[in-house]
Amino acid sequence: MISIVIPLYNKAQTIVDTLRAVINQTFQSYEVILINDGSTDGSAQVVIDFLIDKGYKIVEISQDHWVTQDGKFSLVSQPNGGVSRARNRGIMEAQYDYISLLDADDTWESLYLATIVGLIQKYGEHCDLFATAYRFYHGEGVYSDLKLNNLHISGTDGILKNYFEVASHSHPPIWSSNVVISKAALNNVHGFPVGIHSGEDLLTWARLAARYSIAYSLLPLAVFNQPESADFKPKRLPDPQNKVGAELMILWKETRAHGLKPYIGRWFEMRASVYLRLGENKAAFRSLLSALRFEFKLKYIAYALLIILPVKWRLKAFSHRSQYNKRH
Repeated sequence: MISIVIPLYNKAQTIVDTLRAVINQTFQSYEVILINDGSTDGSAQVVIDFLIDKGYKIVEISQDHWVTQDGKFSLVSQPNGGVSRARNRGIMEAQYDYISLLDADDTWESLYLATIVGLIQKYGEHCDLFATAYRFYHGEGVYSDLKLNNLHISGTDGILKNYFEVASHSHPPIWSSNVVISKAALNNVHGFPVGIHSGEDLLTWARLAARYSIAYSLLPLAVFNQPESADFKPKRLPDPQNKVGAELMILWKETRAHGLKPYIGRWFEMRASVYLRLGENKAAFRSLLSALRFEFKLKYIAYALLIILPVKWRLKAFSHRSQYNKRH
């Protein structure tokens, strides 16, 4: 049995597709826990209406807690506290030993859970994380493939022994809708960090990957909903306190996990990229210096040269780089 945790915040337009993907799974031994994190767009009512339409009878446990009569689906409402708090609440409510995470705008192929269960049966003695590859959905029927470099898995599945190396040089092998984790492992790393507004999931994957083994299927059975955008200018500055970076460095001191140092460098590179595109030159330069402390890459020097260019030229450079990455 698997507990599926879905944090729900203002996803009235997408949650039905997400729930439909769950209902269409060939593996049906699961419970679904939706945490309505203070939605203001009627998301919770959309969930209830959909379940009723599918023939489920809704039972009101309290004003903020609804379940289907068979116990398969539950909906818990709470004041808005962010995605980490919502996920942690769902993990706490879960009845079963394995937690499947699914965001309210992502979907799965019908064989996703069955494939995960196969990984648990095959590798469960040695692994606490189980994931499949995924695809990106950009809207209007347009998909793109996941790119995983330095992946040393032969066949369709295996144990991902170099998580940080793969994550540092390609798309993330794990994200919030393609992974199932033992509840014991999640509790051991204290779930998802509250109070971090960007990178909280990245930090959680790092804490887990540094301590536990990952079974991985190369079948692309999860779908990351990522609409295309021509705007390469970020919407906000990074967290000035850089809590994620500080916690990653603590993790390095505690575990000395293989590949974690360049992974931390990659984190500082991402911060430098945002600062560059927003014209924050001093912060970009400091982030690049921090990245170089963990790994020397010529790309970091190229980033430093971008500082002398106007912001509009920097945005064009990142646009060209994105198009190159798509082709390669």
